[in-house]
Amino acid sequence: MKFIFYFVLYIISLVGIFMFTLFYYAPQFYYRENVMVPDCLNMDVAEAKLLLEDLGLRASVSYIDDSLTKDIVKKIEPEALVMVKENSIIKLYVSNGSLGKKMPNVCDYLIDTAKEKLKSLDLNLNIMIEYIKDSNLPSDLVKMQVPTSDTPLKENDNVVLYVTYSDDYVVIPNMQYWTKAECETFCKNNDINPIFEYDYSLNISNGLVISQSISKGDKLLRNKQNQILIILSKGVNDDFIPDIIQWDVLIAKEYLDGLNIKYVIKYVDGDSFNQVLDVYKNDDCYIVIVSGGEYEEGLSCKVNRRSIYSFRF
Repeated sequence: MKFIFYFVLYIISLVGIFMFTLFYYAPQFYYRENVMVPDCLNMDVAEAKLLLEDLGLRASVSYIDDSLTKDIVKKIEPEALVMVKENSIIKLYVSNGSLGKKMPNVCDYLIDTAKEKLKSLDLNLNIMIEYIKDSNLPSDLVKMQVPTSDTPLKENDNVVLYVTYSDDYVVIPNMQYWTKAECETFCKNNDINPIFEYDYSLNISNGLVISQSISKGDKLLRNKQNQILIILSKGVNDDFIPDIIQWDVLIAKEYLDGLNIKYVIKYVDGDSFNQVLDVYKNDDCYIVIVSGGEYEEGLSCKVNRRSIYSFRF
C-alpha cells in the first residue's frame, strides 16, 4: 500500500509540473490563432493599449519622429485584421510629436510670453537670451529671433532671443581679462558698486580679472545698491614650481608660455636629449635645466650646446 501511495503521488506531481509548464511557459501550445488584430491606427496610445488588453493581446510601444500630435499610433505590427494567437505581442509605433514643428514668430512678444510659446512645442529647446539696448521700445520685448519663424525645429535645438532693455537697466558684460581701472570705469558709469578681491592664477596675468559674481548677459536695474564681486589675479603663487620635469623642452616651453611667466632655459650635458631635468626659481624668473646631449644634430652641421642659453622675458 505504501508503494502504491508514493506511486500515485509521483504521477500527480508529474501531471502538475506538466500543466504548470503548459499554461505558464508555453502558451503557444494551447493558444490558437483566434484573435483578430484591431485597427489601432491614429488612436491615442493609451486607448490602443486598453483595446489590445481587452482582446487578450499585449502591446509593445516604440516612439518615432512623426506627426505634430504626440502619442498617436502611426503603425502596427502585425497589421490590422490579421488573426493571431491570444497573448501575442502587438508592436505599436507611436509619434513623439516632433516632426513638422516649426519656429513660431515670437517677435514683439514680452520675453515671458515668448518662452511659454516655445515651451508649448514640447521640444526641450535651449533658449538663450541676448539683451540689446533700445530706448524707443519697452523693456523685455523680443526684437529679433534666431532661427527665424517657420524654420523646422528638432528636440534640443538652440534658440536665441534678442530682448530689449532701456536706460533704466544695465547688461553685465564679460569682464574677464579687464584691468581694475576698466572695471571701475564701467561700474561708475552704470551705478554699480564694485568689490575687488585678489587670488593667484596660473593663466591670467597679474592685475587682470579672473572672474565676476554676476554672469555675462545678466540685466540689472540701475540703482546705487547694485554690487558686483570682481576677482583680480595676483599672478603666479610665489611658491609655485611648474611640474615639467622629464617633459620635452618644446612642450615645456609651450606650457610656460601659456602661464605668461618669465623663464630661462639652460642646456647642459646629459644622456637624454631636449628633456627637462630640473626647475627652480631665481627671484622673479624660473630657471629650466634641459639636457641637450653633448651635441644637437642639425641638418648640415653639429652645434655644441654646452654653453647656449635661451632667454624669454
